[in-house]
Amino acid sequence: MSCTILYPLLLLLFCCACLSEVQQEEKAVQAERLNVEQRGAVLTPGECQQHFLTAIYSELAELKSTVNSLKNKLEDTEKQLEQLRRNDYKVAFAATLGPIGDLGPFNTDITLVYNKVFVNEGGAYNPTTGIFTAPVKGVYFFSVSARHRSNRLMDLRLTKNGQPMVYVIDHVLGDRYESTANSFSLTLEKGDHVYVMMSCTILYPLLILLFSCACMTEVQQEETEVQTEGTEHLNEEERSAVLTSGEFQHFLPGIYAELAELRSTMRSLKYRLEVTEEQLRKKEYKVAFAATLGPIGNLGPFNTEITLAYQDVFVNEGRAYNPTTGIFTAPVKGVYFFTITGHNRSTRAMGLRLFKNGQQMITVYNHPLSDRYDTGSNSISLTLEKGDRVYVRLRQNTWVFDNENDHTSFVGHLLYSL
Repeated sequence: MSCTILYPLLLLLFCCACLSEVQQEEKAVQAERLNVEQRGAVLTPGECQQHFLTAIYSELAELKSTVNSLKNKLEDTEKQLEQLRRNDYKVAFAATLGPIGDLGPFNTDITLVYNKVFVNEGGAYNPTTGIFTAPVKGVYFFSVSARHRSNRLMDLRLTKNGQPMVYVIDHVLGDRYESTANSFSLTLEKGDHVYVMMSCTILYPLLILLFSCACMTEVQQEETEVQTEGTEHLNEEERSAVLTSGEFQHFLPGIYAELAELRSTMRSLKYRLEVTEEQLRKKEYKVAFAATLGPIGNLGPFNTEITLAYQDVFVNEGRAYNPTTGIFTAPVKGVYFFTITGHNRSTRAMGLRLFKNGQQMITVYNHPLSDRYDTGSNSISLTLEKGDRVYVRLRQNTWVFDNENDHTSFVGHLLYSL
């Protein structure tokens, strides 16, 4: 009897459990269906198009902003380069006294007039007065060479606005013809006068205006006009409108074409900007120095070789020369020009050596001869890498002399960067 009642009860409980599971499954199916419908709603054609167009127009706006920024920067850089090119003065002269024989002596100083002119680029040298007038503020390089008969003193003075800068002196010794030279860099203002005061025979002056003599590579002037305006394919209404599949596919090529054009323009502008900035960087490098030992009298002899520190600095454009150490450090790769001039009392030898990174380049050597003061000079052009070091060393057991007349000098400047 009890078993008969228990069985229907168990059957009823089983049916209730099954019904509960079915209801749970139906709820799960309904929830999944709702999620699918919601996902489908997110990807409706209108909203899908809107999402796509928003991303496209965001990229277009960013590209246009970048292109405009590059155009402005390129325009500014090209203006700077053009301004430098307008100021690219080319000034150089070379002249001699010509076949005049001995000139002097005189009982007063005279200004030499070099009327046999070989070069007078820019017309800054006046062969009637012997005076060079600086046409523009800048750093100038001068070299004075002279020859005389040694039975009488020769005394040359390169003069700036009445103030002696450097001397070329050859003392009396025997009866022979001797040549000597000196070179120097000077910072001149527009209108400054430079000339040679002397009592000697033959002189060969040379001037070069630094930073403006070398021809600059012409910059491409032709520019491809960048069209970044008037290329809107849709207005705000079109962006929010729902297009048919065919209309949307027809609309896409225009957008892709505009994107491709902007990307190409951006690459072109970046390249042109890099080229122009590199040209501007090279054009802006101004490196020149000129220094002497100053009024120290005799220096040496020493039992070991020493590096000379030329501490009386006249020019140090670019700050590449260190007057404390006497070392010039190249700030940029390029071709540089150096001149070393030494003066000594000839009872003892003078030996100067120009070094590049520990390797000897050129020397100036005066052998012992009698008891007078002699001047020697040498020059060289060197290709230097950035960081290369150039300096002058005094040989062991030799000496060198300088005083307020600045006979002994170390001069250098950048001809052009590479």
